[in-house]
Amino acid sequence: MADVLLINTKTSDIGRPKGSNLSLLEVIFKVNTRIVGLNANKKKLVFALRDFSAEHDNLENKKRIFAADINKVWEKIIPTPPEIGDYFEIEFVPLPNFQH
Repeated sequence: MADVLLINTKTSDIGRPKGSNLSLLEVIFKVNTRIVGLNANKKKLVFALRDFSAEHDNLENKKRIFAADINKVWEKIIPTPPEIGDYFEIEFVPLPNFQH
């Protein structure tokens, strides 16, 4: 398993269970815990927030909503501690549209 995984997510899909790649994330968590186990080195998940607009989107709010959704997926896979932060470093990177 890679040490860094880049997940491309459309900013407007954050908060939508089917649109924000949460099913993919569930598979990633399952595979990582099954193959590598919970004793492996910390992996990094980088979420590229595509089509981000500083004029229309609040980055901190989007991060909070998406982090809550990610935690729900983690708790579904691993219902008791450990915390997700013990095994994954999570980063959000806003990527704006090209301005003509």
